[in-house]
Amino acid sequence: MTMMRNLFFLLLLAAALPAAAQKFVFAPSAGYSLGTVKSKIIAARGFSPSQLSHGTSIGFDLYKFVAVSFKYDRFFAKDKIEYKGGFRHMQLRQNLAKFAVGYGGALEHALIAAQFGFTVGKENMHLYREYPDGTISYGMDEAGSGVYESFRALPPMILVTGGYIFGNKLCAYAQIEKGFRRSFLNADFQDWHFQKEITLAVANGGSSGAYLGANDIASLRFELGIKLIIGKD
Repeated sequence: MTMMRNLFFLLLLAAALPAAAQKFVFAPSAGYSLGTVKSKIIAARGFSPSQLSHGTSIGFDLYKFVAVSFKYDRFFAKDKIEYKGGFRHMQLRQNLAKFAVGYGGALEHALIAAQFGFTVGKENMHLYREYPDGTISYGMDEAGSGVYESFRALPPMILVTGGYIFGNKLCAYAQIEKGFRRSFLNADFQDWHFQKEITLAVANGGSSGAYLGANDIASLRFELGIKLIIGKD
C-alpha cells in the first residue's frame, strides 16, 4: 500500500509537469540493475524464496508529457544449498522485452516519469546436483533436476524514473521497477529435453513433459544508468 501511495503521488507530480514547457525528446539508454526475485517454485525445492538478481538493460524512451519506454533486459540469479554431502544448485536467467507508458518529461535539468508496463520474455531455470567429488548431474538420480524454460506474456509492472540532465544531452537516472507475481499468461516451467525423450521423462517424474509448475516469479529492482537526450535544446 505504501508503494502504491508513493506511485500515485509521483503520477500526480509527473502529470503536473507543464506540457508546453516540454519538447519532444528521444532518449536511448543503458543501465545496470540489482534487485530480488521471489518464487514459491524456488522455495519448494529448498532454496531461499527471495533471490538476489543482477543484470543489464538497453532501450529507448520517448518523452513529451506522455512517457513511452521500450527496454530489453537480461537478469541472472543463482543459489546453492548443502545436500547429502554435496550441493544442490539453482540458476535463473531472464531475457525480457518490456514496454511501458505513463506520464513524464524532460525539463531544464530534470527527468521524471511514472509508468505502467508489460513484459514478454523467456526465463530459464537450471536445477542440478553437485556431488562431494565435484561431479555435476542434471540427470534422473535427483528428482526435479533439469533445464527448464518458461515463456511469459504481459505480466504487469510499475516503473518510476528520476534523473538529472547534464548540459542538455546526458542524463544520469535511477529507476525502480516492481514486477508482479501474476500475469495474463503464466506458462509452466517445462523441461523440453524430457518432453522430447519420453523414456527419460517417465523415469524422471512419471510425465512425458517434466515441469515445475506455473511460473510465479515476482521482482523488485533498482537500476542506475545513462540516457542520451536527443531533441532538447
